Amino acid sequence: MDHDPALPADADGAITLEAIRTRQQLAAALRVLHIRADEPSLRTLANRVIPGQAALGRTTVSEMLNGRKLPSKAVLTSFVLACGETDPTGWQRARNRVRLAELHTSPPPPPLDTSEPPSGTIDIERWRIVAQVAEELACIGRYDLACTLQTQIHHAFATHHGPEHLKTLVTRHDLADLTGKAGDPAAARDQFAALLPVYERVLGAEHPDTLRTRYDLAYLTGKAGDPAAARDQFAALLPVRERVLGAEHPDTLRTRYDLADLTGKAGDPAAARDQFAALLPVRERVLGAEHPDTLTTRHYIAYWTREAGDAAAARDQYAALLHVGERVLGAEHPDTLTIRYDLAYLTGKAGDPAAARDQFAALLPVRERVLGAEHPDTLTTRLQLAFWKKTARRRNYR
Repeated sequence: MDHDPALPADADGAITLEAIRTRQQLAAALRVLHIRADEPSLRTLANRVIPGQAALGRTTVSEMLNGRKLPSKAVLTSFVLACGETDPTGWQRARNRVRLAELHTSPPPPPLDTSEPPSGTIDIERWRIVAQVAEELACIGRYDLACTLQTQIHHAFATHHGPEHLKTLVTRHDLADLTGKAGDPAAARDQFAALLPVYERVLGAEHPDTLRTRYDLAYLTGKAGDPAAARDQFAALLPVRERVLGAEHPDTLRTRYDLADLTGKAGDPAAARDQFAALLPVRERVLGAEHPDTLTTRHYIAYWTREAGDAAAARDQYAALLHVGERVLGAEHPDTLTIRYDLAYLTGKAGDPAAARDQFAALLPVRERVLGAEHPDTLTTRLQLAFWKKTARRRNYR
């Protein structure tokens, strides 16, 4: 097929997302994705949008595919998932690179005036522009600056709309989210805890935004260092999401995942192993056997099997996972190298120090080449190699 000259593609016609640097390239890639999805109509795309994700309007989609306007991260995610993609991460990163390139090549904006008119009224349109700036700062990882702006945005919206208006609550939710991403999970947890009863009163206990706030509260509770409380919150949330969203909705599956993870971190590795094992066939059916989330679930089954004290079973699980990781991710992907490290470690723990030594010896030069000689993972690999060399020698002397 003849490719759009703006489209970065390899010799086989596969889209090279990593090479996208301009809005025209992103638009061309999205057009190809739409064609390869058999060109679903706008109505079909809209029907495929998962509840809670950004809507796909006719004008929005047209401007995105023609390159007239860079889509928001939320709109891009809705579109690529509706076209059949299972993991939007590569597309999101491409979009962020385009936005960064445009910021660097555009003339600098005038200084942001956040003062209010003398009358004391709120120019809410100006604050919507400030909100876009905060969103872009968050997209490039400047959560501290985004959080500072979001505090002002929330105050402006609360003054203009009222403290319990839906738009004000959204800005309050975004502020709590940015607070956590900026490195203060305890403060974010407290903000979500204060926001939750407001959402319950205004929207209802089972509204999707209320459930999302409950999820964020549980997640930040765990991040703030209380895995047992987070586990209990996820356990209470799960049956509600199953009833409201369905047992196989992505948000429900994510809640099951976090419940299993926090169960292990709260001190019950055997229960965590069993919960991940129960989640695996659902993710395989819904996402596919080689989806990244499915592979992550398999990794945690092996991890919690190890933590539960069965090194031999965990070793065999990592060995089976390694073959899939090498095929799907590549032999030198960081996640594949982590699996190789865990396999070598469990091989030693299962009673074969010589094999562990040989596996670490084979892994070390790869990590040195991929990560660098001084990377923490490389240094840990070197230490493990020395340990299993010594352990294997001791066994031979017996």
